[in-house]
Order: sequence, then C-alpha cells, then structure tokens
Amino acid sequence: MKKIISLLTVAMLIVCALTGCGGSKEAVATDGSTSMNKVIGALSEAFEADTGITVTYNATGSGAGIQAVQEGRCDIGLASRNLKY
Repeated sequence: MKKIISLLTVAMLIVCALTGCGGSKEAVATDGSTSMNKVIGALSEAFEADTGITVTYNATGSGAGIQAVQEGRCDIGLASRNLKY
C-alpha cells in the first residue's frame, strides 16, 4: 500500500510539473525509474492530448534519470527510491 501511495504521489508531481511547461516548449524529455514506465505512459498520453506537447520517457533507472537531469539531458528525472546525496 505504501508503494502504491508513493507511486501515485510521484505521478501527481509529474502531472503538476508538466502542467507548468509553457506553450513555447514542444517536447518534454523524461528519464528514470523502470517501474514508472506504464504510469508515465498513461500520464504522457493524457498530457499530450490536452496540450499537444510531446512527452518522451526513457526507462533508464532511477539513478540514471536523476543523473540525466543533472547533466541537462532531460527535463524531468523520476526516481522510485530515495535519492542519495
């Protein structure tokens, strides 16, 4: 149950983050957790239908997703585990 709540929380955060993307941006690149692949696919589809903004998701793993954001290779990095500092 705790995992489901965590996944739903992450999904809602992603939707909120994507909502803030302005009209000048034609695509949003996301990388991260492989366990979020289906959730992000459904959210991306709905977001694209509402806004016309394309969302790409590369299921590279939590650590790789966060690293991709740090290196500027994607806009949003998704992690299904606690971040390490």
